[in-house]
Amino acid sequence: MLRLSNSTLSTLSNSIPRWLWPIAAEGVTYAGKSQWDLAITDLNKAIELDPQLAEAHNNRGWVYGSQGQWDLAIIDLNKAIELDPELAEAYFNRGSTYYYKGQEDLALADFNKVIELSSNPLIILEAEKYIAEISSD
Repeated sequence: MLRLSNSTLSTLSNSIPRWLWPIAAEGVTYAGKSQWDLAITDLNKAIELDPQLAEAHNNRGWVYGSQGQWDLAIIDLNKAIELDPELAEAYFNRGSTYYYKGQEDLALADFNKVIELSSNPLIILEAEKYIAEISSD
């Protein structure tokens, strides 16, 4: 399961446009309660309504990663980064996924990108923790 603090989860939910809030926020809320199937259903709806919404792809990727569905997570996180190359949270989530897949070089690159892009000190701190753990191996 990916390590993500409640404040990071809140940041993810706050990145959704207002008009999609009822659907996408419910998906993030379900994810916070480990109700994965409901989270995926609502995030699928959000993506269906706006396939260009990087945050919804990022959030669904995070949900897949939280379930250990690494390949599905990577697909969504790659799409999120393709749609918004400045979305630090997507790099964090993809880095976490790579880390748990044992692809530490790819994880390290993503965590360094998080530090470069993010202004959120909590996400930066989490990325630094991963970097320190990878570097100590």
